[in-house]
Amino acid sequence: MTEIERAAEWLLSDDTGLSSMAIVARMLGARHGHFPYPHDPSDLGRCLRLLERIPEWRARLGEMTAASPEWAALIGAWDELERLYRREEPAGRAPRCYRRMQDLLCLKHTRGVAP
Repeated sequence: MTEIERAAEWLLSDDTGLSSMAIVARMLGARHGHFPYPHDPSDLGRCLRLLERIPEWRARLGEMTAASPEWAALIGAWDELERLYRREEPAGRAPRCYRRMQDLLCLKHTRGVAP
């Protein structure tokens, strides 16, 4: 199955969200528009499951940094966020992952980057 076929199949699934759809849009060539970022571990989890479905996009994830300052902040700590998420996910909650995401997004705002 091609990358585009897997993306289409995933888009038709019940495991999509705005941030994971933003990854799909960017990886398929969209360069302009609104690219929502993951706001919480649930959003992050959908992004991670998308990347499991289309693993070749993981190597291109850095392309999301151009989408927004929020994406840039999260991508800079993506491996750490993924580790926290995977560690906490079995309990059904990921408070440490959520706090870290919020810390990254707050740091982005305190550095004078426009929201």
